[in-house]
Amino acid sequence: MRRASLVLATILAVGCGGGSSGPSATAACTSRATASCALRDSCSSGHGVAARYGDPASCVSREAQACESNLRAPGTHVTPATVAACATGLPGQACADFWNNVPIPACLPPAGARANGQPCGAPGQCQSTYCALPKGAACGLCADLPAAGAPCVNTGETVRGFTCARTTGTWAPLGASGSACNDDSPCGAGFACVGAAGSATTCEAQPTATGAACDARRTSAADCDRTLGVFCTGHTGGVCAPITYVGGGAACGRLDQGDGGAGGADGGAGAFTVAACTAGALCVLEAGVLRGACVAPAAEGAACDTDLGPPCLAPARCVGSVSDGGTTTGTCQLIDPASCG
Repeated sequence: MRRASLVLATILAVGCGGGSSGPSATAACTSRATASCALRDSCSSGHGVAARYGDPASCVSREAQACESNLRAPGTHVTPATVAACATGLPGQACADFWNNVPIPACLPPAGARANGQPCGAPGQCQSTYCALPKGAACGLCADLPAAGAPCVNTGETVRGFTCARTTGTWAPLGASGSACNDDSPCGAGFACVGAAGSATTCEAQPTATGAACDARRTSAADCDRTLGVFCTGHTGGVCAPITYVGGGAACGRLDQGDGGAGGADGGAGAFTVAACTAGALCVLEAGVLRGACVAPAAEGAACDTDLGPPCLAPARCVGSVSDGGTTTGTCQLIDPASCG
């Protein structure tokens, strides 16, 4: 259950003192960040904030900072009042929409002043309300909202229920229960693409309860919903078990293996656990196995590597060069839309 009453109380407390002219940018953005961070936790069984930011205060601080930066963006028509309205509505957002990046109406930005092809760093600058930010870039270009089959620039990105397919470079809608799926047409939040090799594959709901039956290979059944803190223990007779969360420098991935440590896709013959990183750390796996160590995020201005670490702490991006495999190496930067033309 979402902590809606607590979130709303916080929003009202932060918003007081704005006067008849409405809330200040700081008050509105703090309210929105508070609501967003609470929703992230409620949609992830209470561990989403710790995994991404480390603690609630860091989550609110960093999301509010990005919000205020976007309010200063040239050409935006987003105001503290529209941000405050978004904050009020966020506690009621469905978790699937939150993970699939489908905003509630109150959080859709007003159309901005910039036409397609003009530089941007925030969606609210664009007439289309979409800013296409390529990997490794500090600024992007205003572009049309996603539509099935239309070209896209940032593979793996999820925008309003669409994903940028890695092999085709086009937008594909995220599938729901029973939808046909493959690598270029993935399933949405809470669903897995299930089917044996060479057969038709469809989206099936992922189990969420500890002890529920699952298939780590997704050939006969869905695996577990890791967003909710559970993983699948195997291919044959697998069940959902709790994920352990660890900090920077700790061992992560598949641990306590009974197969000699060789690693495997479905749990092998021995018992094992899965550990995931917190505070924005990246689990960098050893070559040929499914275990490694958590690499803590770098500070703004420091070197980053999206494959080998260190990563950047959201909402900072790793800005620099992009390899053929999609890995970015460069420096961690907080996007400042005011610097984008």
